[in-house]
Amino acid sequence: MVLLIVAVNFRDLVIYLLATAAAGGAYSLLFVGGLQVISTAAPEYNRGGILSALYLLSYLSMGALALVLGAIATARGLSLAVDLGAAAIILMNVATLVLAGKTPSTISPSTAPPSCT
Repeated sequence: MVLLIVAVNFRDLVIYLLATAAAGGAYSLLFVGGLQVISTAAPEYNRGGILSALYLLSYLSMGALALVLGAIATARGLSLAVDLGAAAIILMNVATLVLAGKTPSTISPSTAPPSCT
């Protein structure tokens, strides 16, 4: 996200392309990691609903952020919108890291709910 801020402030296409490549890679790793955590932790009979909720919340939050930042960019300029958007994304990433650090990496069979098969 820092690369994106630098690219917008200096109006540099090469830095912008590097920023989008880095952000895309980070987003994909974060999303796949979230899917893996849910697949490991969620019971089989709830997994579909939990994954659906993940997709719903993900797309709603991205859509809401895009609408808000678009309104800010229209009213105040692109640079401020990028700075605010990058700050919001950085805060969400830090929150994810904190939550991931507090979440147990494995679930013992005694704490997992029984399977409904």
